[in-house]
Amino acid sequence: MKRKLQAAAVLLIFGVLKLPLEQRVTHDLRTMHLVDEPLHLGVKGNMGQMGLAAAFGGLRGLIATVFQLRAHVEFTRVNWAQVDKYYGFVTQLQPRNARYWEEASWHMAY
Repeated sequence: MKRKLQAAAVLLIFGVLKLPLEQRVTHDLRTMHLVDEPLHLGVKGNMGQMGLAAAFGGLRGLIATVFQLRAHVEFTRVNWAQVDKYYGFVTQLQPRNARYWEEASWHMAY
């Protein structure tokens, strides 16, 4: 029991010491434009993004690609409501990927 408490204390101390360093590195990366600023979507948008991130984790890109392919199939079938629905999912899953936004606008325009 004593070893577990010591291990927990060591982890806590290292975590507290590491936090300012990580914040400084993140700030430096943002000033060099290597890391994007977080999106400010409001409460509703953030809840949706956090829910998607929690539900899909690292598979969001793969799922967005699958929905994009479904949207293209519906585009060839001239089913505009489905195209809009699928690209809505895609842009919610990958809001920072400009390619998805451009393709969605192109498919809905033409």
